[in-house]
Amino acid sequence: MSYRQFMIIFEDLPITRSEVREGRIGQETIIACRCVNVGLFLSNDMRRDTEVSLVIVKDGVQIITFPGKSLKRVSPDERSVSFFILKAIDLLAGLPVGVVRELDNGIIVEKTTINDLAGRWHSMSLFIAERHDNIQADSEVNLTGGGFIYEIHSGLLPDSLFDKKPVRLQRPASPERFILDVNYQIDSNQ
Repeated sequence: MSYRQFMIIFEDLPITRSEVREGRIGQETIIACRCVNVGLFLSNDMRRDTEVSLVIVKDGVQIITFPGKSLKRVSPDERSVSFFILKAIDLLAGLPVGVVRELDNGIIVEKTTINDLAGRWHSMSLFIAERHDNIQADSEVNLTGGGFIYEIHSGLLPDSLFDKKPVRLQRPASPERFILDVNYQIDSNQ
């Protein structure tokens, strides 16, 4: 089993209690929910070798991680996932930088700095989705696991962040498709 961490980078992830209650969440929150669903949930089971991190780079770095190995009581639907994103963002609001908390269902929230985030990536094989014609197609890269980064809007992460150059993968139109393609290729290689 190869470990994979998907990191979806958002500028902001606005969500309110009334939006969740009424089932009319914003587009970026819908994207975040779909990333969690596509990344973790299979028919009849959950990917235990995968985690999906929603990384918000507004006012520092805020991370909401859904770890497949320890996640409990989260249903694979947008309303359920959006509720837990709301709970995580509420907890993040009062959390100091450098502190990590785990919700009772296994979701991990933390505030950190961009430099600390880069330090974590140092020992990981990194892949980043980019839009360029000269990038190798996914089928030309043998994916076995690692960290997979997708920025919702290009330029959210500075190029100087990476001490080693990540492998650049072709960027599909949505992060959900990116996750689906990567999972398919890794599963095919096993």
